[in-house]
Amino acid sequence: MGRSANDLPPDPLREVRRGLLLTGLGTWLALTVHSLLAVPSREGRAPAEEGLWLAVMAAFAFTLFVAVKFVERRSTRLWLAALQLVLALVGNALLDGNSVLAGLTLLVAAQVGLCLPVGLSVLWVLAQTAGLLSVFLPYWSVTDAWAYASGYLCFQLFAVTTTRVALREAEARGRLSVLLEELRITRALLSEASRQAERLDIARDLHDVAGHHLSALSMNLQVALHLTPDGPARAPVERADHVARCLLADVRQTVQGLRGAPDVEFTRDLKVLIGAVPVPVRLNLPPDVRITCGVRAQVLLRTAQEALTNVARHARASQVWLTVGQADGLLSMDIRDDGRGAAELRFGCGLSGMQERLESLGGTLHVHTERGAGLTLQARLPLRGPA
Repeated sequence: MGRSANDLPPDPLREVRRGLLLTGLGTWLALTVHSLLAVPSREGRAPAEEGLWLAVMAAFAFTLFVAVKFVERRSTRLWLAALQLVLALVGNALLDGNSVLAGLTLLVAAQVGLCLPVGLSVLWVLAQTAGLLSVFLPYWSVTDAWAYASGYLCFQLFAVTTTRVALREAEARGRLSVLLEELRITRALLSEASRQAERLDIARDLHDVAGHHLSALSMNLQVALHLTPDGPARAPVERADHVARCLLADVRQTVQGLRGAPDVEFTRDLKVLIGAVPVPVRLNLPPDVRITCGVRAQVLLRTAQEALTNVARHARASQVWLTVGQADGLLSMDIRDDGRGAAELRFGCGLSGMQERLESLGGTLHVHTERGAGLTLQARLPLRGPA
């Protein structure tokens, strides 16, 4: 059920890092090729020096690829960014302070902008600019060294700002996507609630109008039967009484069916809800599970809605498992995801509302989560009780 993995809203940080990886490797390749082809870079270089420089450049590219593509822990990414800075400065020093190759510091600054707040990112950029200046000074005049170092300082600050703006924009699009999905879910549920309200109105009208008149008709026909002697006229009165009784039974059955529609349609409503969630959901709903109470059906639907909305908004999950069961006089709903989980669980308005709705019907709510191990929600409701 639900949407495919290709339809999921991307993780904002992962989305920005994917773009950074592509542009970073492209920039590294352009700077490396330029340094290889530029005559001043190749003059007076022994093959061993060129081999060492190529090894340093390859190590920089490998470290960049690993840090941006695979590493999730922020502290590890910062250590790898520091290693990249060292490699960039060493490679620059091997070319006697190459001004073009200093562009590698922009790639480091962009990664730092994703890991640290603005203030600490600026301090990092200042520190690596000081390192770049220390490489320039032995080979350049003081004026040129300061001029190029200050220019790269501005470029690095621009790289930090750009990545942070890109991250905020991706986060905003992610939040907008979640809000749109919540709107779709709410619209679907409101539409179903409107249909249920119309059915209830029809049921009341049938009961209060047609049912009342048919009851009166049946009573009058009963009186007519008592007053009609045996003869040709009695048979039509008996048939009319029988038809009136059948009509009254049909109206009552129709009214009962209309009032019971919300209960019978629990499965359909749950599937509608799942279909509007931007995360693939595996539904396990055995055919023998029957919810005959509309109030309980609505409580379970609202519980599922809140849980799935939380998964879409916070969990960064790629799969959700939803199981509905019925055993030992209890209705059960288990919802589990493979998201990032949390070290500490705090009941906000959503979880508190779930718990209050369940407890109002004698039910319970248990939630378990661990960092990196997703979240499991277990809702239980008695089949019979207050409603």
